[in-house]
Amino acid sequence: YSDQPGYFGVLFHDITRQQREKEALQSVMDFSQGFLETEKTPDYQQMTEFIRRLTGAAYAVFNQFDDNGKDFTTMALAGTSEQLQKATRLLGFNPVGRTWPHDPDRHDKIRRERLTTFGSLVELTGKVIPGKVISLVEKTFGIGQAAIVKIMNQEEVVGDFTLMMPREKQLAHPELAVLFASQ
Repeated sequence: YSDQPGYFGVLFHDITRQQREKEALQSVMDFSQGFLETEKTPDYQQMTEFIRRLTGAAYAVFNQFDDNGKDFTTMALAGTSEQLQKATRLLGFNPVGRTWPHDPDRHDKIRRERLTTFGSLVELTGKVIPGKVISLVEKTFGIGQAAIVKIMNQEEVVGDFTLMMPREKQLAHPELAVLFASQ
């Protein structure tokens, strides 16, 4: 026993982030395993909705490249259905099923990386859709950061996910988005 005051130290370590990352990784593994176990054609809408939720994106688009590796067709679009209907009216067409011509500006911006982020959707797009229209879409739907995640088959790019984040939010789980798109 001592008359000296004692000290008691406590160290807390918050593992919430690690737990969320572990859960997100497990969800990617489970989702991918489900596709591997079936012989059916992939459900593009389901895959697009999955990556939208995984990354925290407000909207996600699945684009599949044509045989030339440059032109692409929008196969699926995920987000709030009322907002997607509003976007279709604003654009004047439904982007799903639409084939887009090669856009060298967009292609150059995403050529080297499996994941490329942009401060805005306007920064990503080239000349296929006018900048004024893209600016209006950003403003109307509160879009901030945009990202492209290449969909890979071995080393060949077969498509991409275009992710549109809500204003003031950053892409969540970028490494898991790349992992998912590589499968």
